[in-house]
Parts: sequence; C-alpha cells; structure tokens
Amino acid sequence: MTGNKIRHLMQKKDIQQHAFWGIVAIIVFFSVTILLFSPAFFENKPLVQGDILQYQGGVKANCDYEAATGKPALWNNAMFSGMPIMDLQYQEPVLAFIRTALQGFMTRKMGNVFTAMLAFYLLLLSFRISGIVAIMGGLAYGLITFSIISIAAGHNTKVAAMAYMPLVLAGVHLAYTGRRWLGFCLTAVSLSLEVLCMHPQITYYLLFMLIIYTTNTLMKAIKTKKIKAFLSTSLLLLGAGILAVGINFGRLWGTYEYGKYSTRGTSALYEQPTSTAAKTGLDKDYVFNWSMGKLETITLLIPNFYGGSSHERLGNNTHLAKALKAYQVPPQQVKQYLQHVPTYWGAQP
Repeated sequence: MTGNKIRHLMQKKDIQQHAFWGIVAIIVFFSVTILLFSPAFFENKPLVQGDILQYQGGVKANCDYEAATGKPALWNNAMFSGMPIMDLQYQEPVLAFIRTALQGFMTRKMGNVFTAMLAFYLLLLSFRISGIVAIMGGLAYGLITFSIISIAAGHNTKVAAMAYMPLVLAGVHLAYTGRRWLGFCLTAVSLSLEVLCMHPQITYYLLFMLIIYTTNTLMKAIKTKKIKAFLSTSLLLLGAGILAVGINFGRLWGTYEYGKYSTRGTSALYEQPTSTAAKTGLDKDYVFNWSMGKLETITLLIPNFYGGSSHERLGNNTHLAKALKAYQVPPQQVKQYLQHVPTYWGAQP
C-alpha cells in the first residue's frame, strides 16, 4: 500500500471519528438542555426572569408606540426621567439563521446554553482534544453556575455573549495554526454574533483573552522566525474583526450616540458656568458594585466561600432554624425568616 493511500485512509478515519463524536455531542448537549429546562419543554411553564419583567414594564410605552406606528421608539420617558433605549430589530438574515442554528432552533433563553456547550466543544476540537473530553468540556462550560444564575436573573445578552466567546477563540487559533481561511470565516461569523449580543463588557473580557493568546503566538513566531506568516494571519483576522463591526455598525453607532444622553454621558448638573470641571461617565464604585471582591474569585472553585446569596432559602435543619426555635420564635415566623436569609458576608453590597 502506497503512502498516499495510507494518508487517505487515515484522513477518512479522522473524518468519520469527528462526525461520530459531533453527532454524539449534539445529542448530549440537546438532551441536557431539554433536561435543564424540562418544565418549559414538558409542562409549558414560562421561565420568570426578574430583570426581563422589569424591562417589559419599563418599555411598555415603547412597545405601544411601535405597535401603533410600526416604528421603533428610541427614547423612553418612563425610566430615569427619560433615557435612550436602543431596540433596533434589524438583523442580517444569514447571520440570524446561523445564530438560530447554533441555538439548536430553541428559544434564546434555552438556546444560549446549547450554544455555549457546542462552542466550547468546537474550541477544544480546534486544540485537537479528543471527542469525549471535548464533550465533557462543553458540558462543564455550558452549565457553569454563573451562566445558570444569570439566566435566572434575566441577563440573556450576557449569557449569549459568553456562549460565542469560545467560537471566536477557536477561529483565531485555527487561523494561527495553519488553517487560515477556515479560521478567518469562523472568526468573522462568531465575532459578528458576539458583537450582535450588544454586551460590551463580555466582549471586553474576550479582548483580553485574544491579546494574551496573540502575544503568546507572537513570541513563538519570533523564536521560530515566522514573523511574516504571523503578520499576514494577523491582518487577515483584523479583516474579520472589521467585517464583524461593520455588520453591526448601525447598532454600535446608535448606542454610542445615545450613550451621551444616558448615565454614561456627561452630567447636566456639572454644565453650569460656575462649574470647574465636568463629570463624565459613572463612578468607579458604581462600576464595581456588582463585581466580585478580590478573593471572591475562589467561589469559582469553592461554592459559598463567602456564605452564599444575599437572599437565600435555608432549611429547617440549619443552625439558624435551630437557634430561632431555641429562642421560642413562633414556627410561622421561623418559616418566613428562612425564606430570605442574607448568607453573604463578603465585601460587595
């Protein structure tokens, strides 16, 4: 048997293995997503999300205006004494179809979990990780506690942006490891979807990852004297980034313009002639109020390292319940206390 035939058989075997594990991955991810959201699938129960309910109440006037005129209202008088509200529904049809397919043709709340699993699976495959390990990694990434509690709170765009991050990293890695055009296409599409989520904070974190990865790749290129290949691939990926921004330019520019009139812009209270300096944007304390404290990152490895939630439900066998009963607190009051217990004792409010 010639060398060409051997290589052909090996490539054919690799394709068959990838196809097999790909089918297994999709079945597993889809099944786990359905199991996670089983009340919605099998009992037709809606997923109640606090922030979404507040949003729906806040934008009712905008929805009524759009229903009456057929045009979106880009200003809301009901929130913060008036504020911009970017709710442009334009979507590029091909990109919209790709997003729907990546979500397993499920609703966005459920589909974002499926997308996260699939995206991380593909990222691990791009690093030549075996199929079974890649599936385990996809499950781990899709079911991280932070995503689940974010879905419960209604932070859908944040979860979606996190779901597309692995795809962007996979595209960049493929481009720098010899599969330039495949990497370019994957980066352009996934980054377009990432920007479409309109969650700059998560995209900002993604930028840090890309900088670290690219810096490491540059160091390797210098050592191996492959600077030219590195620069050409970098320019190609830059083109993918420009394409992703260009597709979403209308929404990005509208957000930038309207942002000047929101709490992120210059305060009108500081625009008086007697003012010595204008105040722009939000305070640092406001920005970090909902972040983790420095040591709270450990909670990613050790649950409840800082106690737990600000409003947590405790059981009747906990120390608090026993202490309340010891002080002869009425059973009904004990039950009420245990419904909303502030178990968090960290530094954040």
